[in-house]
Amino acid sequence: MYPESKQQKLKALIEHFRPRRILSIGPAGKELFADYLAHQPDCLLDEVLTAPELEQLEQAGRHDLAFISHVLEKMPKAAAEQLLARLRDVHCHRLIIVIPIGTDWPQHTSFWQRNDLLALGFTLVGEFEHDGRPVDIFAFDIASYKTTPDWLNSKYWANPELFGKYWW
Repeated sequence: MYPESKQQKLKALIEHFRPRRILSIGPAGKELFADYLAHQPDCLLDEVLTAPELEQLEQAGRHDLAFISHVLEKMPKAAAEQLLARLRDVHCHRLIIVIPIGTDWPQHTSFWQRNDLLALGFTLVGEFEHDGRPVDIFAFDIASYKTTPDWLNSKYWANPELFGKYWW
């Protein structure tokens, strides 16, 4: 379903994240996760072929990784953003999204720009073309989402000897 080098990029991301429970949204997941699941027999894959309702997510529980492909561009943009935010904030530690970029995609309901996903906290990890049009791979990892700012240490406290000792 993806060009070989892009599929290798996605597989490398999956190996890096090493999930124990995966939620795949869209038709591309089963093929993509086949090798990983063969080597990780205790890993669980929950598959949803179309965009789930938010109530369905509540029943699915929490996952280590959610993978979304061939879904967001077929949803109204507000509903897709709501789905991404819910997955990111409540239902999984990490997300991988494969999404067409730009407005030159016939028969799509919503059109996405890189800034749309960057604004939601995602990081661009790969890009490729499909029929001469851009498709990007974005990832979100709660562990590396935000680095600790330089100012958050005892040097900038009024009483540095109390840093980390008391919480108000």
